[in-house]
Amino acid sequence: MIDASGSGDVKMKYKRCINKKHRVIETLTGRKVKVPSHWNPPDGIIRIGVKPASELFPKLLMQRLRSENRDNFWRPYIKRLAANLACDLNEAEEYLNHNLVSNHNGNKSWCFFHTFMHLSFTSNYHIFEFSVIWQLK
Repeated sequence: MIDASGSGDVKMKYKRCINKKHRVIETLTGRKVKVPSHWNPPDGIIRIGVKPASELFPKLLMQRLRSENRDNFWRPYIKRLAANLACDLNEAEEYLNHNLVSNHNGNKSWCFFHTFMHLSFTSNYHIFEFSVIWQLK
């Protein structure tokens, strides 16, 4: 991005030299940029600076972009985790439903085990809810 506003908010204290043959400079972020041939400063010096985009964009836009980036980054991991948890819960439920459990009288009875899992995504955080119901038959 080129700032030609002259407002002075981008500190242009770094210099790069160009001539007719050497028109490629390295920016402060490490990128190589070819200076157009119609840019011919009399002293052959081009001043460069850098300013974070977060300082140019409105605060609400930056908050929304950060939130979207965070959600887009974590969403696949959380979905995979939720799938693994659902599988583990299902296996535990099947195991417990097929095994005898002792009740308080010392008698053996079947145990009914059921789980509910709820996963919801919002723009700022993720909510996990697990409910476990145990019932001796």
